[in-house]
Amino acid sequence: MAGVTGGVNVAGQQKDSCPVTAARQSIGEEPHPDREAVARDGFMTTWEGRQEAVFVGSYEHGSPAGFDMAQRYQRAGFLKKKRESVGNPALVE
Repeated sequence: MAGVTGGVNVAGQQKDSCPVTAARQSIGEEPHPDREAVARDGFMTTWEGRQEAVFVGSYEHGSPAGFDMAQRYQRAGFLKKKRESVGNPALVE
């Protein structure tokens, strides 16, 4: 399952509040968009262990649920300053 790193101040929310919830609340203000996407950096645990990943959640206004996609990545290059994708993007639950 996916975990989200904290400590991000989004839309004027407290640092210890969930950044994804804060982002969705700010998007949900008037006027309502038809669709929204929220991207975040975090970790996911697979059978290979814990790996860094970029998550994108997509939601449609009025729908009770959305979809979360993840792309795993690894640090590479001199001083590990570059990022390389690992595997294919995946739907996460």
